[in-house]
Amino acid sequence: MKLELHPKAIENFDAKILELKSQLRFTLEPKRVPKENPNIHISGHFDETNIIGELKLFKQDINGNVSARMFGVRGRQLGLFDDDHKKLVQIAENLQKSTKPNNVVSVDFLSEQIFEWIKLNYFGKNKEHPVKYILEECEKNIEEIEIWIPISHLHIQSPFKLGNITFQCITKSFMDDYENSLKKAFTDSKDLIRFEHHFERKRSKFQNLAVATMKIEAESEHAYELVLQESEKSLSILRLFSPANLYPTKICYCAPIEKQHMDGRVFFTLKGGKITNETSGFSDKSMDHWNLTNNDLNEYSKIGLGFLGSLLNKTDLTDFQEKLLESLFIYSKASLAKNVSDRLIYTLVALETMFLKDSNEPIQDNISLRMAFMHPVSIEERKLIIKNIKETYALRSSFIHHGKSVSIEDLETLKKFMVDTWLCFIELGNFANKNITKQQFFDELETRRLSG
Repeated sequence: MKLELHPKAIENFDAKILELKSQLRFTLEPKRVPKENPNIHISGHFDETNIIGELKLFKQDINGNVSARMFGVRGRQLGLFDDDHKKLVQIAENLQKSTKPNNVVSVDFLSEQIFEWIKLNYFGKNKEHPVKYILEECEKNIEEIEIWIPISHLHIQSPFKLGNITFQCITKSFMDDYENSLKKAFTDSKDLIRFEHHFERKRSKFQNLAVATMKIEAESEHAYELVLQESEKSLSILRLFSPANLYPTKICYCAPIEKQHMDGRVFFTLKGGKITNETSGFSDKSMDHWNLTNNDLNEYSKIGLGFLGSLLNKTDLTDFQEKLLESLFIYSKASLAKNVSDRLIYTLVALETMFLKDSNEPIQDNISLRMAFMHPVSIEERKLIIKNIKETYALRSSFIHHGKSVSIEDLETLKKFMVDTWLCFIELGNFANKNITKQQFFDELETRRLSG
C-alpha cells in the first residue's frame, strides 16, 4: 500500500521531528537491586543467548502506556521523557490523521518509527528526511491479512455477515489443518507428544466456536485492533437478540474470547495444616452457550437484525440512526454485566440516550411517557409501563445514593422493565428503518400521546 501526504504537511512534520530530536536528553537511573523472594516461582531466564536483536528501551506509566523512549549511549540512556515524549505521541497522532489512507498504522507504531529515525540520525546512520523514512517503514509493514477473533460461548449453524464482520465456525477440519501445519516443526517424538497434549487443550478451547472474521489491509498489530472494534460493534447488535436481555440475573458471555470476564472460584481445604482438597470452577451455574441456528437468524432478521447490521456500513446515517447505534452499544453492555445494579445503570443510560431531547428535560416523566406510547397498547398497560419505569428508577437511586443492592424482591419489577425495554429497542429499529430524524421521532411520539 502506498501512503500519501501533502508536500506542505511533509515539510511541517519534518521540521517538528527535527525539533524533537534536539530535545534528546540523558537520564540518570539508579541501579536496581533485585529483591529476593523465595516464594516467587522462576520458570525461565533471559540472557544474551535467547534475546534476539537490539533491545528497545522504554518506560510505562501506571496505565501501561509508553511514557518515555530511550537508547543506550556509552552506558547511559538518551531519550525523550515527560512532555517531550508527549510531543512525540502528538506528532504520531497528527501524522496518522494526515496520511492517506489514514488509520492503517497505529499511533504506537508511528511513535516507534519516529523515534527510530531520531536514534539512527543521532548516530549518523540515516540522513534522509524523517517523513520519507517513516512512510517507507510503514509501507513495509502494511499487508492484506485476515483476522479471526474467536467469540466465547457462541455457536452458529452457518456463516453470516453483520456489519463489516463475517461470523464463521471454527470447524474440526480447520483445527486439523492447523495442528498438522505445526507438527512439521517437531522431529523428536517426546516433543511431539507434549505438543499433541498441548494442542488438545487448544482444540477444546476453540473448536466449534463462532469466530468474527474480516479481511483488512493494515499494519498487523493495528489490524487486530481495527477488527476488534468492528467485531464489538457487530456483537453489540447481535446481543440485542440474546435471551439474557429478558432476565435480570441471566448473563450473556458472547464476547471476544478472553474478554468475556467469567467469574470463577479457586480454594484449598485444609485439615491439620495439610491440603485435603483443591476446588476450582465457574461461579455462574446458569452459564449457557448461545446456539444460533439458521432459523434463529431468519427470525431475528424479521425483527431488525439485518437492518441494524446494515447501519454499521451506512455512511449517510440520520441523526436518529446515529443515536440509536450509540444507544445500542451502551445497552449491549447490560447483557454482559454480572451485577444486577450495573445492568440497571447501563440499560437506563441507553434509554436516556434515546428518549430525552436534551439534558434539561425531566428524566423519569419523559422516558416513561415516551416508552408507554411506543406500542399500541391499552391505557391500563401504559399506566403499568409508566409505574414500572418509575419504580425502576427508584431502585437505581437506592443503589447510587444509598449503596443498596437490588434484592430478590425487586426482580419482578426488573423482569417487566427488561421486557418492555427490549420491545422498545426492537420498535426503535423499525423507526430507524424509516430514515427518520430525531425530531420526527419525537414528533411521532407526541402525536400518539395527543391522539390517545
